Amino acid sequence: MSRVTILNYLEAISEIKKNSYKQISLPQNIYINNHSYLLEKQSSTDELLFLAKDDHDEEYFIECIPASLSDISAYERRFIELTGLIQRFGVTKSYGVFQSSFVIATKADIRITLDEFNFFKSCLEIPKAIRDQAKLALETIVKITRELGKNLFYAKKIGLGIGNISPETMCFELVKNPQNPIVMLGERGIEVKIDMINKSFLTQEYLKFPNIFPYEYKDILDLWGAGVCLYCAKDSLLIDEVPFFAIMDQSDRSNVIMESNYQPGISELIVEMLCKNRHNPQYEKLFHNLTKTWDFLLSDTCLTLPDQFEVKALFASFYFEDKSARNKGFEALFSRENETVRMFNASPHRVEVISKAIKIFSNYEDHDSNHYIYNNALSTLNGLIITHSWIKQKAGSLGIYRLLKDKVGISNGKIRKEIINFLILICKENTLTGLILAKKKGVIRELLYPQYLKESNSLIPLLSLCEVKKIKLHFDFKVIEGENNKIQALANIPIHFKRQRPEFLLDLVQSIMNPMVEVPTLHLDFHSCLQSSLEIIYEILFKSKQDQEINRSGECCKLFNIQYQENDGECCKLSATDYQYNSFPLIVTCSECQKQFCLTCSRFHASTYKNHIMKYILYPQPSKSMCSCSNSHDHIIYPSVLCELKEYTNLMLFASHGTQNKYNFSSDDVSEEINITSTTEIIIYNDDINPITIFYYEIEIKSAGWSEDIKIGIDGTGIEYHGNTGNILHNDKSIAYGPRFGTKDTVGIGITSSYVVYFTYNGYNLHIYFPCDPIREIRPLIKLKGENISIQVKFSNFSIDSRSYPVIPPNKIASIIQDIENWINYYVYMLVPYPRIGANKDQIYSILRDLSSQLPISFPSFNNSFRRSRRHESCLLM
Repeated sequence: MSRVTILNYLEAISEIKKNSYKQISLPQNIYINNHSYLLEKQSSTDELLFLAKDDHDEEYFIECIPASLSDISAYERRFIELTGLIQRFGVTKSYGVFQSSFVIATKADIRITLDEFNFFKSCLEIPKAIRDQAKLALETIVKITRELGKNLFYAKKIGLGIGNISPETMCFELVKNPQNPIVMLGERGIEVKIDMINKSFLTQEYLKFPNIFPYEYKDILDLWGAGVCLYCAKDSLLIDEVPFFAIMDQSDRSNVIMESNYQPGISELIVEMLCKNRHNPQYEKLFHNLTKTWDFLLSDTCLTLPDQFEVKALFASFYFEDKSARNKGFEALFSRENETVRMFNASPHRVEVISKAIKIFSNYEDHDSNHYIYNNALSTLNGLIITHSWIKQKAGSLGIYRLLKDKVGISNGKIRKEIINFLILICKENTLTGLILAKKKGVIRELLYPQYLKESNSLIPLLSLCEVKKIKLHFDFKVIEGENNKIQALANIPIHFKRQRPEFLLDLVQSIMNPMVEVPTLHLDFHSCLQSSLEIIYEILFKSKQDQEINRSGECCKLFNIQYQENDGECCKLSATDYQYNSFPLIVTCSECQKQFCLTCSRFHASTYKNHIMKYILYPQPSKSMCSCSNSHDHIIYPSVLCELKEYTNLMLFASHGTQNKYNFSSDDVSEEINITSTTEIIIYNDDINPITIFYYEIEIKSAGWSEDIKIGIDGTGIEYHGNTGNILHNDKSIAYGPRFGTKDTVGIGITSSYVVYFTYNGYNLHIYFPCDPIREIRPLIKLKGENISIQVKFSNFSIDSRSYPVIPPNKIASIIQDIENWINYYVYMLVPYPRIGANKDQIYSILRDLSSQLPISFPSFNNSFRRSRRHESCLLM
């Protein structure tokens, strides 16, 4: 028989003590309460451990507690009082007196204590799957028991700390025919016993008062209720099939639920294990029946849930299979707004439980009778978003977009308004995905209603970008009250959208500003309007054009047929015939700084030092070339190398699953990730310098679905740009953040000849460079995960290269110049009677100087007024 363990030994048998490390050669008898037990085995551990058989050949463990006569009497009374409790947990015990000792005989097969369990779970002779499952199950029960012990009423009452139940009171038995197994080992199985009768328990100080029963009725319910949960978790039984519970009536069953099954410590432990190990099949097997049990407990009771259950306990209801049970837990949770927000914030797994709550919310339909649940849930989510910015960033993966799509068309007007306000909070400074998903419900037009004006002003600039019929940008601005609010809404439009309709935006600025100066009335916000208007004009006329030239790859995104003329062996001028095939840098030098740059970096340098002369570098012999960019360390590229470049416009792409139409892909599955890559690769070799691997491509996102889970990268670099978070990762580690991208966005990625990866966003180079390991074969790599995602892969006609800045007619520029002069004259006219108007004169003066360097603007009156104001301020300081 296998090694066995007993807690104590029979101190009176001296012969056995002397031979404690040897096998007993002959059986020995012991008599307890006129019953004879035959000692057959002895453990080889430091303690003497015995296995005995009675007259009916039943196997028992024998343990002896040396005690005085008075203590033995107290132990006997206590044992009798706890007999019912012992039987509830399936432990068969008898007791007696033997040579001044209290002796307990426990019917068992092979008992495994916690110490032996530590050996068992690491034993290599046991298959790993069985070890893992047993380790999981037993450790979980130990934790649950410890948590339950902390909450025992009697333990709190007498200040026993951890309580009467602790891991030390537990043992695990290996039995031949287990009725309640955790794991099967051939014909045997591991069975759990919560053993309340042992030496440490019986010798507690309070046992000196034998008339005080150590358990109250609530404690027994706690213990028994925990046993019910564990029983159902370990076996394939519903709670109605559990002995004793099935015959209870409704009121008794509810009492057990209230008293035992929603201990907050146990609930939090279960949520923690499910969150951490939701993909672990062993956890799923163990907790599947436990959650089914709690399904029954919650769905079977008709009590007022908020008054009975702890918030922590209700988190566990998010994992129930029964929909009505999930909904009851959801209702109970969101009926206490303040406490719920606090508990969400305190949960170590708030991402998981918030995601579960949002998923249940999106499927919750009883909004007519329980509208307060909707309001509290939305209020809670609003509070969480304000506290945790990551919730807004993870709107897609958390299921918020799906929630908005499902609920934004709700008929209840009050709830609909709350959901629209929630939509405004989520979509502000976010991608267009949420707005485009919501437009099908008619929300875009409703956002223009007066009751939403204050909240929705931040979204007005984005509405026309959603391509909603019959809603134009100029119509949107009619509903905004106040000129300053209208100007600020224009200023909030992203630059890559402004440059698409510059003339129209200039018309809007003029239509807002000109009526203010035509009638000489007081406009206290005129200084703010003027400053914002000048900034918008400068951005449209010059700043966006400069940014475009700086950020776009320009010639870097084209294949060149290089023609050059030598210039005394030094630098030479270069002309090029471009083909929209590839992306790579050439090298230029700054004659002033004597530094070399690739074309992209040279744009930065030239914009900073406008008087510096930039020249192309080209050496006749490749062997003489050591030219590289000072910033990106990219190498010079030779005509001979370029001629060997494979045209990758004909690359064939394939996806792991999903649907494909040439370069268009869409996702069909929610859970599986689509990997899109090419069947061929780009290979460029140059033996004289490092291998040159040059590549650039873009994806245009037709729809980001509900998840926005889109990743773009180059296979082999380990660098990916995640759309739903804006996170840029290298080998799954975050290295930088860019803008989040979603529906209607275009994102590109390129790799230079010095193995530097960069990204573009809506036609702009982000200018964040990431070195990677050298690779000789490169392929595009796109990953999609979620439903209704649709993208187009582009290998030519790039957004970064093809979106030229629209030419503004000269007459429009002349009109703008005249209007600016009128605005300045009005501003100066209002400076003297209303000093508040001049609050922004420093900023306005700075913008005017920048504008006057590009446009023939005359503003002498403002110059004089500005100088007078400066002299006046100096005199006041003196």
